[in-house]
Amino acid sequence: MPTGEFVQRRAFLAILILLVVSRFTRAEPPKSADKLLTCQRIGWPQETHCLEMFSAMTQGPDGLVYAGTCNSLEKQRLGAMLIRLDPTTAKQEVLADMHQVTGEQTADTFPQSKIHSQICFDNKGLGWFGTHSYQWDTLEKYQATPNAYTGGHLVTYDPKTAKASDLGILAPHESIMSLALAEGVAKIYCVMHPTGRFVVYDIATRKITDKGAILDYPSRTTVALKDGRGFTFTKDGHVVRYTPKEDKLEKLSVAVPLFSGQTDRTHNNPFALAVSADEKSIYGTGWTSGLLFEYKPDDGPEGSIRSLGPAFGDDVVPGKRVDLCIAMAAGADGRVYYAGYAENPGKVACFDPRTGKRIYLGHLAPNGVPLPPGDGTAGALCALRDGRLIVADFDQKQTYYNLFTPPPTP
Repeated sequence: MPTGEFVQRRAFLAILILLVVSRFTRAEPPKSADKLLTCQRIGWPQETHCLEMFSAMTQGPDGLVYAGTCNSLEKQRLGAMLIRLDPTTAKQEVLADMHQVTGEQTADTFPQSKIHSQICFDNKGLGWFGTHSYQWDTLEKYQATPNAYTGGHLVTYDPKTAKASDLGILAPHESIMSLALAEGVAKIYCVMHPTGRFVVYDIATRKITDKGAILDYPSRTTVALKDGRGFTFTKDGHVVRYTPKEDKLEKLSVAVPLFSGQTDRTHNNPFALAVSADEKSIYGTGWTSGLLFEYKPDDGPEGSIRSLGPAFGDDVVPGKRVDLCIAMAAGADGRVYYAGYAENPGKVACFDPRTGKRIYLGHLAPNGVPLPPGDGTAGALCALRDGRLIVADFDQKQTYYNLFTPPPTP
């Protein structure tokens, strides 16, 4: 959510309302000439009450898919759950309840009802992620009644022992919005909600260092490179870089490109990022510009950034140009895959760095039947090592896995 005096809450709510309204009123069904992307559709476990989800989905070193739920039923005090899918057999398991892990089953504060952060596995097979609360949604609520929420917990899960461990609250009364593992320097980078502060957690010492709230916004996406550098974005799309050798967090002058004629950068931040295998490129899409971009972190003192064209909304990739993109991942084939949100539900496309072309893959079609109008809002995308992809989408009734093999490059 927006933070401080930098962002007017009403303006942000207006944007969200437009997105929600568009999902139910403006989302068009796939045309008869639209490509269909046949997939296997698997509903998440009913007992998780997961009506929507964001960002928290990845393949573990064991080949299984780990995901975090979000419980938006405000009248029910239900904890978020860590779940697991076997992409070969479709078998699912509920692994851990965040209320039990954090010991807040009977607390009278806002529940740990959300795993919103990315899930990152280290070389030992240990998964790292953070908790959040669905009810903790505005800066004003945080400022007026900070004690209404205890704070987001840093949590690990060990598949070998089937044990989830609570490492504590990183910042009192703030949740963990995004997370990156910088294993090369033994650190975890987290962006906190609702202030947008950047926190560094030292794995060996368990020391927490608060680097301040220079983001102006609790970014939904943070990545770490093998050399330990961390990257995220401000609310207006400026790159923020953390350099562990200098313990330095800085806002750079390079920013997500604007569309022709645009002048207002507000909320042109990406909601998902994908890093190339050689770590020479980071990909994302601007929210208000709708542009797919490539950021090269080592091209000059601050890196360089360029537009790759609209993620959706032109003759190459059909749809509406201005849309969120929360679902993005680099595939085993080197292509960068992404899926549509409220304005482009069910649509999946990619960018091929080898050819420099964007490619429309089609509209999700379980068993060959296209999703109904408005369905297909993608909250995360996971690229499996065997080349298959999983798009997680939700319809406010349940969340689903959509598993498919992407077509070869034309």
